[in-house]
This record gives sequence, structure tokens and C-alpha cells, in this order.
Amino acid sequence: RAKALAIAAIRETYEETGLLLGAPVPAGTRPPGRGETWEAFADQGLAPALDALDYVFRAVTPPKRPRRFNARFFIAEAKHAQGALRSNGELNDLKWVSLREAMALPIPQVTHVVLEMVGEQIKRPPADGDRPVPRFQTIHGRFVFDEE
Repeated sequence: RAKALAIAAIRETYEETGLLLGAPVPAGTRPPGRGETWEAFADQGLAPALDALDYVFRAVTPPKRPRRFNARFFIAEAKHAQGALRSNGELNDLKWVSLREAMALPIPQVTHVVLEMVGEQIKRPPADGDRPVPRFQTIHGRFVFDEE
């Protein structure tokens, strides 16, 4: 499941931003999957760089909301991204901003929480590189922060 989630995150990043989160592959090697996204990787001699992703948060929308999600949040260093930032029409006004600027934008509360947590992780990364992944969900009508 972890590999599938990471591949999905990399695919979505490319489809929505035009950025390839990839690593070079030996000549003649093809990335996994088919379709326009993976062709773009293959054209650049890249495969998805799963090891460049860091899984940082999971949020599940409360039951009975009209729009529900079970979102997993990943981060990667910008140095791993290749290509030009561009929108596919799903996202508007794409541009690079600092973490501080991002938190000042009109974003959902859960995204703000994730950005704050990421900022703290950047300032104080765990010594051993290992840490739990926080999860936000609703259980029996109560908002709960726990860990996966």
C-alpha cells in the first residue's frame, strides 16, 4: 500500500503541477504504469523517486460531510522536482511560495495544521530520522489526533 500511495502522489504532482519527482533510470528501462504521465517520465529517462517522498500526515473528513476525503500528505525537497511549474486547469495561480507565505493563504484548516507541523519538523528533525505519522479523524463524533 505504501508504494501505491507514493506512486499516486508522484503521478498527481505531475498531472496537477507539471513537476516530475523522478530519479534517473538506466537506458532502456521504462517506469511503471502506462499513460501520459509515465511517458513524460520515460521521455526524460526518469522513474518515480519514491525515496524522495516523506509521508507526514493523514486526515479523514468527518462522517456526514457532503465532500469527504481520506488524504495523505507527503513532502519532498524541491531539489528532487524537475520540469516547469504549470497548471492543468484543476489548480489556479500555481507558484512557489515560502512555508510562511503558504500559511497566510486562504487554505483549509487541516492544510494549515499540516504546514505548521511540517515547519516544526524542518526546524527540529528527529535525530534518528524516524517519527510517527499524525492522523486527524473523527471517532464517535469527537475530533481525534492520533498516530498511524
